[in-house]
Amino acid sequence: MHHQSAGQTSVTGAAESKPLIQVVLQEGGVTRALLPGHYLVGHTDLCGLRIRDPSVEARHAQLVITDEVRIIDLGWSGTYVNGERIRGFRVLFNGDRLRVGSHEFTVWLRPVQHAATETTGEHTSGPAELNRGGAPALTKR
Repeated sequence: MHHQSAGQTSVTGAAESKPLIQVVLQEGGVTRALLPGHYLVGHTDLCGLRIRDPSVEARHAQLVITDEVRIIDLGWSGTYVNGERIRGFRVLFNGDRLRVGSHEFTVWLRPVQHAATETTGEHTSGPAELNRGGAPALTKR
């Protein structure tokens, strides 16, 4: 029997009939790959995709990766796709530019290997961290 933590999502049903997507966020020469799941984007330790930057809100956005990729704006300071502020959510496509606070990422989409999609979710090994400090993460230069 497989048990899931509260932050994990199992991939079943309709999602199995479509190829799942892995998102690669690129900022400058640094990249970060994200498997399917739900990622809260913000500057706090509670976020699955943490960006330590004062221009990023505590709960800025949510990135949802399944057979498509959606960014959902949660904050007041705005989330932008290709220079346009989004209201609600926006589906992301290969090559889109996603701006959260002062960070702008190029979004690259690629299929996920089927074996890697048995269990997906926010992170089993800790949150992804995108910051301006010295931690191994995406860093704006």
